[in-house]
This record gives sequence, structure tokens and C-alpha cells, in this order.
Amino acid sequence: MHGLLWYLTAFLASSTYFPNGGVVTPTHAHVLQGYASLAQTGTGLHMRDRSRAFIVADSATPNNRIVFINADIAMGDSGVRRSIVSQLSSQYPGLYTDANIAFVSTHQHAGVGGYLENLLPQLTSLGYGSCDLALGKLSLGNTTILNANINRSPTAYLANPAEERARYQYDQDKEMTLLRFDDTNGKARGFLSFFAVHGTSLYENNTLVSADNKGMAAYLYEAEVEPYSMPGNTTFVAGFTQANVGDTSPNTLGAFCESPGKPYDGLPCDPDHSTCGATVQDCHGRCVLWPISDFESSRIIGDLQFRGAQTIMNGPLAPVTGAVKSVHTYLAMYVLGSGTANHKFTLPNGTTVSTCPAAMGVVTPLPSAEQRACQHPKPILLNTGFAHQPYEWSANSVNIQMLRVGNFVMLIIPGEITTMAGRRIREVLRAKLISSGVLGSDAYVVVAGPANVYAHYITTREEYSVQRYEGASTIFGQFTLDAYIDKYSSLVPFLADNASGTPASDLAPSEQISKAISLQIGVVFDAAPMGKKFGATLSDNNLRLESTFLTVDQLVPGEWRTVRSDSHPSTIYHYFGNSKPLIGAYSNMFGHFARQLSATATDADAKKVVSPTLRADVYSAVDQAKSWVAGGQGGGQAGDGVSYGPILAIIQKHFPATKIGLESVGNVESEVAIIVGGVTNMIMEFSKWEGMAGGMAMRTWVDALVDAHAKAVVSARSVGGARNDMVAKGITKGLNQNTDVTLMTKEFTSKIQIISCLKSVSSRIYGAGTDEARQGEAVWSSKFI
Repeated sequence: MHGLLWYLTAFLASSTYFPNGGVVTPTHAHVLQGYASLAQTGTGLHMRDRSRAFIVADSATPNNRIVFINADIAMGDSGVRRSIVSQLSSQYPGLYTDANIAFVSTHQHAGVGGYLENLLPQLTSLGYGSCDLALGKLSLGNTTILNANINRSPTAYLANPAEERARYQYDQDKEMTLLRFDDTNGKARGFLSFFAVHGTSLYENNTLVSADNKGMAAYLYEAEVEPYSMPGNTTFVAGFTQANVGDTSPNTLGAFCESPGKPYDGLPCDPDHSTCGATVQDCHGRCVLWPISDFESSRIIGDLQFRGAQTIMNGPLAPVTGAVKSVHTYLAMYVLGSGTANHKFTLPNGTTVSTCPAAMGVVTPLPSAEQRACQHPKPILLNTGFAHQPYEWSANSVNIQMLRVGNFVMLIIPGEITTMAGRRIREVLRAKLISSGVLGSDAYVVVAGPANVYAHYITTREEYSVQRYEGASTIFGQFTLDAYIDKYSSLVPFLADNASGTPASDLAPSEQISKAISLQIGVVFDAAPMGKKFGATLSDNNLRLESTFLTVDQLVPGEWRTVRSDSHPSTIYHYFGNSKPLIGAYSNMFGHFARQLSATATDADAKKVVSPTLRADVYSAVDQAKSWVAGGQGGGQAGDGVSYGPILAIIQKHFPATKIGLESVGNVESEVAIIVGGVTNMIMEFSKWEGMAGGMAMRTWVDALVDAHAKAVVSARSVGGARNDMVAKGITKGLNQNTDVTLMTKEFTSKIQIISCLKSVSSRIYGAGTDEARQGEAVWSSKFI
């Protein structure tokens, strides 16, 4: 009889080696990992990335144990894993080894880069940046989650045999599998779930470090169970890990061309090549709330996973009992420097085939005829298997690992495996486990990855032949999946109850850290501005490990209590290039706290009645303000100290406290800010009573402001160009600082329209991607709900 011991922990990812707690490096001026975009340079923090560790041991033989580290990072890495194994094996000799430690990513694309050991993924990140176990029981369940993922390469999926596709309802897996951890009293203490959806809810233009949809799901679940605990300090641990993620996407609206001025702008991308006008640059996936907020879309996709996990946890589950086993080996896909494929094996039909030296499909060494034939039909772009300077561009040797807990087996996959490829390897391994007598008919097999080392993609041969992105990124050639199936299958006997010994192994990936280069410019000078002290300003070079850049405190009887930190998704820490960090701490949709804070305003609103002249006054104020802000038309203009009077009088009919003080009279920026804030508040109030009409009025107002600024620019050219700068500052200050969002409608659709309009102003005035545009978007995104 096998009993089970387990230990769960969630810890902040903050240091170089994850077991001690961390994955957060500086949030500012470091390239994020996942999109391979040098332009995606960090400017702040949305949510801290975390690692969650799950340890399971056999109570009869406690040395038989597994460690599953679920980290909020883009992919596993051989260098980081080597350090984890080294530290744990040194601290606990004989307990933790290469075989039983799995280092698995959530595959989010908004986390820090600079930790990968091989050069190719590292190039886009600018360089390097035992526990007390308790008796308990485990159980297993699953559910279907709809609307959380789509297949982003459906034409490649269609290349798979029709009879195989006919066995499945969807072209991606909709099933979440969950392993539940209970203590001996039957109390749930955590879970580890498996569901396939890319961590790309946040777009490539996002520059805030975040944990994307899986980190959001974990936050939502842990906060639901322990609402008064700070993130990372909960005793309940919710693990949301990846499965066969390769061709999945959370951007459920599909991919469209964003090509202003082109005839195909707004049309779906070419389905076979993901192109717009023959190039891929303008083809972008659209999230569920496009174009309103990718952060809110991340919350929605995270919420769907959170609710799926809740369904499983609250439903019937099957007990998991039996031996705890693990097996690990290294598989050399090719021998470094040999120029020939190393791994030859036999397919089930008796054909001998081989993998290929890595290639991504001729800036690196020109591919040989043999390499071109091996990788066919891939047109080789990066011949990475033959690129060795300044160090290895790709790993040649990959981790092959399986973890078993009773009848539950986890295939730890070193790459992004596609939907059908994942189905095939699960099916073959389950059949092998049963036919070999290792497990019975209740055997349950899942895949998890990318883990341990990053070996890019794994497709079926049919998908590889299409050479969409996933096939082109299957670096070891068309027989990559078959090689994995062959090797994993050969290791099944080592998972048997009475198995002993270790399998033969190829060499581990060679150490590359000592050869690593850094293209990241170091900190030259870091000090508070003259007359300031750190605390009044924040240094981004202090990472606040196991701490926070900010707190939100609430006064409760007798004391101030911290209720939010920078780990809450309701806060944003934004570090701007002028060395002035902007901290936004916003209460939003997450939990009762926001409702408590807004209760007073809601009660006051209920006592109001709409003014019969409000609608007419709104449009009168908009018309007058547009002409006044633009100026230079022969009439009064902002900053003349007089002509604001008629507009202010309209505003004061509804908001008597709105005034322009003596210190603001004659100041363009100050006058514009007060008038813009006042008119915006009128429209907010209008939207409360007539949501749709309020949304339309806000659109008219925003267009008027942008047009007025454009005319102010033209006018200002004849007087030195300074006035339009003050107009721009006044508009953004009026919207971002002088607007009362508690006045806004609670109607969801109208609120989306209003927030979307206001988010766009800074981008339209200053230009997309500017610091001012990012600040405006951050402010209004935080006020979404």
C-alpha cells in the first residue's frame, strides 16, 4: 500500500536561481522574453512573476519523490535547471537529482529575459541578467473550458489525417486536468492543473512585467481562498501549467491585418501564411476585448481557467494512489561539431530515420546539401546547429523526463508541442504504460512544457510539411515528434513499482553560462534628483526582492493595514525614461475591497436626479471648448485669461465647485486642464443616466480635443510652437487628473466605449509608444472596472 506525502510552496521569483525564490529582474530597461522583440523593453510592473513548487513522496519509501516547479517564465532552461539541481542535491544528498526535478514554465510572454543559456533565445533579451512533508491524499479530475483558446494554425492542423481529426471535436484541447492536494483532514491545500493556452494575452507592445493569463488565474484562485493574504504569502497554492500549447492562442477573435491606409487593413490575415500584403509584420491576434484592453483580456482568459479549476475542485474526483517514480535521460539530437545527425531510430513501420542538426528555417553558416535534405521542406534561415560562436545557438541535447504519481503520469516536454502532436504522444505512452503492466486501465497521462531546456517546437510530420510558424520552428526536422515518442516509450519500464537503476543517457547540454555575453548597458549613475530622497522617488535598481515598490493601506479601527502591493493586478508600477517613476495604485474588479471603497460614492449617486439641461449643456460645452482650445481663429483662446468664462459657467451649472483660481488665470496648461476636466465630468455624469448616449458624447468630445490640438499646432507654428505643447499637457492633465471616474456609468458596454476613447487620447496627440501615451493608457486601463 502506497501512501503519499506532499509539500507545496509558492514563492516570489526574484533571485538568479529559482528554488530560493525568484524570477523578477529589474523591471526597467530590460528586454522581456517570449516575443523575441528588442522593442519590448520593460518599463514597469503589472504583476510579479512567481514560482510554485509541488513535492510528492511515497510514504513507504520517502526517497521516492518528485519536484514539479511551475514557474511564471517563458520557457525552461538548462542553465537554470542545472543550478536548481546542484543546490538541492548539495543541500539534500540522495533526495533530489536530475531524474526527479522538473522545471516547467507557464510560457508567458511578459516576463523578464536574460536567463536562457543558449544564444539564439538569449539574443533577444540582451544577455544574462528539504521541506517538511505532510501526509495527505491526492485526487484527479477534469473539465471542459470553452472560449479560452483557439488554434492559431488551423490550416496546418488540417494537414493531419482526416480520420484522426474526426476523433476530436475541436482543433485544440479544451480539457483541463487537475491534481488536487488534500491534508489528512480532507481540506484542500492546493492543486496542479494542466491546460493548453499560450501566455500571449498581453501583446508584444506591452512593456510591463506580468504573469499573463496563467499567473492571473493563480492569483484569482489563491485570493479567492485566502482573500486577506498578500500574493505569494498564501498557504493555498494554485498551479496553472501548460500542456500541448504549441499552436494555441488566447486571442480568440483571430488574427487580423493592422495596416492603416492599406486596402487589407482590418481584414483577416492570409490563413496559410499569416501575412498582410505578403509580409507578416502587420498580422496580429486579437484578444477577447480588442481593442479595449489586453490586460482585461488576460484577466478574462485567466478567469476562465480559474473557474474551470473551481469546477473540478468542487466536483467528483478520482483518488490517486500508488508508487511515486521518476525517470530522466538526455537525448542528443545531433553531436556538436560532427555535422551529422546523431539520433537514429526505427519507426513503427520499420523505417530507419534520424533527427537533424538544429535549423529554423542564411545568416548563420550556409547549410550543406545534407542539412537541406534533412530539414526539407524547410527553407533554412538560421542554421543554428552549425553556429557555435560566441557560443552554442541551440541546445543539441534535450531532457527526456517522466514523473509518476500512482496512476498519473506527467510527460515533461522540452518544447512547445502542438495539439495533435500532444495527443499522439499521450496516446502512445498511455498504451505503452498499460501494455507493459506498469499501470492499469485507469492510467492518466498529461504533457507539460516547455520545460527543463528550450528545444523550440514539436509538430506532427504532416504539420511540419506545411511549414507554418510551428513547423518552421521545429528545429530538429520532420521526425522530431517520432524521436520523442520513441525515446519516452523506451523509458516506460523505469516507472514500474519495482524498477531500479537508471537508463543510458547521452551527454547533457554543455555548460554555456561561462561563455555568455551581455549586451545590456549597466547602470552608470543612480541617485535621487536634487533636493529629493529615495522614498520620495524610487530607484529601479533596487529590485525590492520579497518586498514591494508600493503599498495601498486602508485605515481600519485603530491602525493602517496594507491591503495591496505591487503584486496585485489592481496596481501598476510604471517607470518612465526620464527617471521619474509613476506609481498607479488602482482599485478595480478584484474582490470586495473595491466595492467597499466605492460604497459611499454609490450611495450618494443614488440620491441624485438628472438635470433636464445636461444633454444640451454637454454638447454646447463641447462645441465651445473645441474652438477655445484650438485658438488662433480670431476669437478667444485658452490662456488669454478671459474667454474661458462662458464654458466655465456651463460646467458650474452641474459642478459648482469647479473654479479657475488666480494662479491659473492666463496659464494655457492650467486653464485647459480645468476646462477639459470639467467637460469630461459632465459627460461622465451624462453617461450615468444614458449610457449609450454618454459613450457617443465621449467619442465626440475626444475627437474634438484631438482636432483642437492639431489646429493649435498649426496656429502655434507662427508663434514659436510653445502653445501647442501647453495645450497637449493641459488636455492630458485634465483627463488623467481632473476627471472623476466615480461619475461614470456602471453599464458594461458603455463603460468600455468611454474608457477606450479616453485611453486613445494621449496616443493620438503624442504618438503611439511615447512615454505620455503609455502613461495615459496605464491610467485608463486601471480604471476599466
